[in-house]
Amino acid sequence: MAKFRADSFLKKNGLKATHQRILLLKEIIKHGNVFSAISLHKKLKYRIDLATIYRILNVFLKNKIIREVISNDITRFYELSCEQQLIHPHFICKKCNKIICLNAIDNKYISDLKKNANKNEIDDIVIQLAGLCFKCK
Repeated sequence: MAKFRADSFLKKNGLKATHQRILLLKEIIKHGNVFSAISLHKKLKYRIDLATIYRILNVFLKNKIIREVISNDITRFYELSCEQQLIHPHFICKKCNKIICLNAIDNKYISDLKKNANKNEIDDIVIQLAGLCFKCK
């Protein structure tokens, strides 16, 4: 992302740009991959308590700033959801539970998937592959 201003990004999405939201969003952008609330908590060196992180993540989810990534683990994982983060499948290792982002899906394929939904309203597209990662196989 070119020069990124978390405060203006939050305001553009109709959210109040609080210090904690700005701090969390900057860390999410810097992280760049799939993350959990606990990993953010550690990266921020515990400057924001975990309950607040979960509350902010729920606000970000509701406003489609992030999206949830389905995993085989009980931990909830997320990733940035914006124009720069195109729809892409995830590979989940059944042994180590690592989540790996794969290449983005072609827009024609996404369009075909939406057509197959008949009259159902699509809110989200999740494509997940599972098996053993290159380290575990």
